[in-house]
Amino acid sequence: MDTLREAVPGSAGYLTGPAAVVRLAGSPVAVLDGLRCARSWRTAGELVGLRAEIADAAAELSDLLYAAIGAADDGEPKARLVAVRRAVHRGRRVDPARLTDVPADLAAPVRAWTARLAERDRLLAELPDRLEEDWAASYRALGTAARLPAFQLGLVHANPDMYLALHKWFDTGRAPQRQTVLRLAQYLARSAAKTSPYSTFTSSGLAAWSRCDDIVELSGRLAEGRVAAATTTEISVGSLHRIARAVSERPEVVGGRPIRINPSVTVADDTLVFLGRRPVEHVHSLAVTPTLRRVMDLVIPGTTLDDLRDALLARAADGSQVDAFLRRLVALGVLELVPPLADQAPDPVADLRVWLQQLGQPGLERLDRTLHGVHEALSSYSTIEAPGERVAVREAVIRGLDTALREVGDHAHLNSPKLAQEFGRYSFYENAVHPGTTAVLDRSRWQPLLTDLDAVRTLLGLIGPDLPFKLTLDALFRSRYPADAQVPLLVFYRDVLAEQSAGAAAQPAAGGSWLAHSRFAGEDSPVGAVRELHRLRTAGKRLLGERKPDEDGVVRVDPEEVRTLAEEWPGWVRTPTSIAAYCQLAEAAHGPELVVNTISCGFGRGRNRVRQILDALDLREDAPAGPGLAADRDDVLFAEFEAVARSAVNVRRPGVPLVVDYPGVRSLRSPEDLLPVNDLYVRRGEDGLLALVSRRLGKQICPVHPGLGDRLLPPAARFMVEAFGESNTWFGAHTELRMTSDPRAAGGVHHLPRLMVGNVVLRRAMWMTRADRLPRRADAATDADWMLRTAGWLAEHGIPERCFATVLDPTVLGQAGNGQGPGNDTKPNYLDFASMLLLLGLERRLTEPNAIVQISEMVPDPGQVRGERVAEYIVELNEPGVTYV
Repeated sequence: MDTLREAVPGSAGYLTGPAAVVRLAGSPVAVLDGLRCARSWRTAGELVGLRAEIADAAAELSDLLYAAIGAADDGEPKARLVAVRRAVHRGRRVDPARLTDVPADLAAPVRAWTARLAERDRLLAELPDRLEEDWAASYRALGTAARLPAFQLGLVHANPDMYLALHKWFDTGRAPQRQTVLRLAQYLARSAAKTSPYSTFTSSGLAAWSRCDDIVELSGRLAEGRVAAATTTEISVGSLHRIARAVSERPEVVGGRPIRINPSVTVADDTLVFLGRRPVEHVHSLAVTPTLRRVMDLVIPGTTLDDLRDALLARAADGSQVDAFLRRLVALGVLELVPPLADQAPDPVADLRVWLQQLGQPGLERLDRTLHGVHEALSSYSTIEAPGERVAVREAVIRGLDTALREVGDHAHLNSPKLAQEFGRYSFYENAVHPGTTAVLDRSRWQPLLTDLDAVRTLLGLIGPDLPFKLTLDALFRSRYPADAQVPLLVFYRDVLAEQSAGAAAQPAAGGSWLAHSRFAGEDSPVGAVRELHRLRTAGKRLLGERKPDEDGVVRVDPEEVRTLAEEWPGWVRTPTSIAAYCQLAEAAHGPELVVNTISCGFGRGRNRVRQILDALDLREDAPAGPGLAADRDDVLFAEFEAVARSAVNVRRPGVPLVVDYPGVRSLRSPEDLLPVNDLYVRRGEDGLLALVSRRLGKQICPVHPGLGDRLLPPAARFMVEAFGESNTWFGAHTELRMTSDPRAAGGVHHLPRLMVGNVVLRRAMWMTRADRLPRRADAATDADWMLRTAGWLAEHGIPERCFATVLDPTVLGQAGNGQGPGNDTKPNYLDFASMLLLLGLERRLTEPNAIVQISEMVPDPGQVRGERVAEYIVELNEPGVTYV
């Protein structure tokens, strides 16, 4: 065991992770230009400018003509001047014949006015034709860009129906229906503007910290523009668990299955408290009877259900009662059939087949053959270069899984349209990775950026989404238990759920539960520490959110101001031990800037997922070395969760040595590295927050989740992280400090300027408004009119034409303090207002007039992207003093 000592030179406040991750968009950023209606948008912009000039000139000219009319004698000349002024006021051309009656000093301004109107009318007449030409050109550009092999391969996996429509377009030369074209354009924009790690729309690799001639130096193949990555497929582990569970529970199989006592089973006051079976995972209580005690004594590693039945029959006269008793214990979850599949198994299909063959039960040969077909199809999928041929293989994998589930009698996905859709989409995953070392990051050039990012890390301790909840739980603990109490974790969890239920059922006048608003740092909280947190966050908002922007519209904060502010914070404001910052590089006049997309829990997040895929492909040679597993800091041990929660994206290399032994999850780690839930208890900590402690180890435990499937963690696991661990998402699209007022109540468009801490862009400039306040196609007579209105709306509010747009349910913003970012259906989408294809795509999503549309500037701008593709980096910063093993 040793402590990682390599730090960024000159920095004592943080350590970088052993390697970063670089993620590259699947399509070149240049394809976005082809989606633009460039000529017509330029014309619309000129018209917007002309209209503004005409409006300004009209006011000035009207005043001059008014004075001239007042000085003119009554009669026909004066009447003609009035007619000229009336034409100017109404925005109409002035008859040249009337210029003879205009004073000489006003003739030139009136001619200039008339020329502006003529130019306006000319452009208005040309705009529809130019837009029609641009429409046709954008269709052609979409068809050309969609021929890129990487895009087609990604589309096959993401949406095979879209690929088939695209293929038909190529074969017949006839474009599909407009709605299909709009979706194809959205997929193309997604693959070029974002690094969304789904299918081959994004490829990932490891980046080493070293020295090079630029801030980022891609490996040889990538530097030459050859971005083809190695791909592999992973099955949906959830489907395999369903198959294994159904086979395990067959009468001819169940008796021989190894069993264990649910690792959450806790004895408290002659009562068993335990977590029930997922997905509901209720907390159950059972009275401890002599028979139940005997069951707990009899079950040791290797015990089968038949072994336990035989031992109980030795003291029971009625075998049917023993069978019913055991079935009840299994159904409740007191007894668990040990899963034949480990959640983090690298090849679960092969493991399942080996297990089926070992059972040797009649009738399982057919299931084994079905799974063999699935395995063969999966193995061949990534080797097929022709996209069309992949469609059939993809369908074979899904059909094979469906057949296997039917063969074991599991029809859950057939009885629910939502489950059926998820089954079709998420049956397996395709991953694209670059072998070895994908890039080198120059440590000296990154150092100023990382030092500023470390100041942001300090800030995260204050704005972390779980802190109000932690403080409220501490107050609840103090009010309910003695000062020196050591409360079993599951008993405390049960009491918290009961408190939440009581608060939800209480009348509003009764004040509700302490936990009713525990996700928010409200000034009216019944918890004193939460009110103090509100005061501290308010001071932070004054520093970050309410400062007047500089002349360029950017709010800039010196990192030292953040560090100075942190000096007054109490001990319960903890700086995160390890963060993974998802960020991009942007070029500025003074040098590079780091743009934050989101900040999550570290401990190898993202990096260990890439390492897992490289291991599966045997491509780890020349990859950056790792320091080992993050074991502890200041005598606090880290423990992670291995539950994949149905999704293969959560399969990864270990990040820390210890694992929480969780109900329904089988680990491949050694027994001494497992911490059963019932080994953990809760006590008061020394810093005003609760501490989670292992009885066996006598050490405080910090639960972490360095996996990618945050929302898919089981409920009690999420509670452990939120109550005692490090937040899954420290900073995201809806972090409280990004909002200074509620856009639901704001009139018009609510604007938040760009926010920077040193050279770190912590918040892109944002504009938020209701969906019904955007220019809508239905309110315009023609497409050209809609484009003109849109261009004028952007100019009025200073919104960039290229941006990212997120459509949010209004209730989401009310939950901004709970750490939950947008769901997969509300992630930011690239939008170019100059692209009718993308603008109409946004229209399709604006079905709810009260929905909130969040528009964020695109930084870095597509024209400033380094290289041919958008790149995102996952950079890990760690607190010094972490011990690695």
